[in-house]
Amino acid sequence: RGNRLNPEMRWEVTERMRQSVLENDAVAWARAMLAELEDPDRGERIARPEHLSMQMLRDHVAYAFFESNPGTKALFLDYDGTLREFVARPEDAVPSKDTHEIFKLLNERSDLHIFIVSGRNREFLEEHFGRYQSFTLIAEHGFYKLGPDTGHKWIPFTPYTALDWIDKVKPVMELFSRCTPGAHIEQKASAIVWHYRDCDEEYGHFKAKELMHQLAMSLGNLPCQVSQGQKIVEVASLSVKKGLVVRSAIQQQESCNGPFSECLVCGDDRTDESMFLDAPQGTWTVKVGSGDTAARFRVQNPAEVRRFLRIIAEQKLPSSKGSVTSSGKTVTQPRFFSAREDKLNQSTESDEIEGDPLDCLPEMESEMS
Repeated sequence: RGNRLNPEMRWEVTERMRQSVLENDAVAWARAMLAELEDPDRGERIARPEHLSMQMLRDHVAYAFFESNPGTKALFLDYDGTLREFVARPEDAVPSKDTHEIFKLLNERSDLHIFIVSGRNREFLEEHFGRYQSFTLIAEHGFYKLGPDTGHKWIPFTPYTALDWIDKVKPVMELFSRCTPGAHIEQKASAIVWHYRDCDEEYGHFKAKELMHQLAMSLGNLPCQVSQGQKIVEVASLSVKKGLVVRSAIQQQESCNGPFSECLVCGDDRTDESMFLDAPQGTWTVKVGSGDTAARFRVQNPAEVRRFLRIIAEQKLPSSKGSVTSSGKTVTQPRFFSAREDKLNQSTESDEIEGDPLDCLPEMESEMS
């Protein structure tokens, strides 16, 4: 179309485009963005949708898992990032003494079924949790299972899983490892993982995004899925998910002894989201740390998870304004606030003050005579 315009019209069109570029430069964009931040009611809302609002987990929830409450309860717990903080070397992230003390108490409870649902291999889980005979251990996100119902022997949870795709994924990860100093590959029975925790943080994150894109383009028709976790890129079988473990355990309990009276599911990354989604309605689903999630509740870090489990293990709520009677009735249920206890507690209490908040201000004398 421009070729059909006379020279005068071309200059006119060009000048309009030039003015548009001059008026809508980076400075104008920055001013518009700052104006929207100062006046959030103007323009489109970008806040988190109301139906996705989160609640912090509170202490009184632990009472539902006390032995005094009837029924069998279930705890589905991830390990890395949930029960234990991340460290530079994954092999050093072993359970603390505090964790073992808690699990020893939980192991003695006949009304609790504890499931450790982890991406770790069989050897690690059996070494550190095999001593707890009532626990069910799930390795590699749900590929292997060990527990009372398996005679305490490892069996494949999904024995007919296709794994030939690993031979196609491994060369791609090896290529990225060679050009990313510090990266290495971990091959499991049902998954293959590219670790970049020891890489330069910015460059490792960049190469992880590039690897994710490369794998997504080349594995579209294979029975596997690509996910990015805490400094890892993992490719796992589509038929191996933590959510399937939760669903199977609940169905098995319902068919044999009736449904669980209460369920708690804790996890920290994307591999745990399937547990939140597949858990039955009413389950206490808890996201550890920040990030979008399908869970209903949140805690800040693994230390808060261990603290909450200790309340369940010791069956004693922390002292508060209220008290729990021997019959199980809570007079005033205490709140659970973690790293930001004081600020959040003050905010909550201020919301409950009745009356006009301006009553505390001194009366001003009228200037009118």
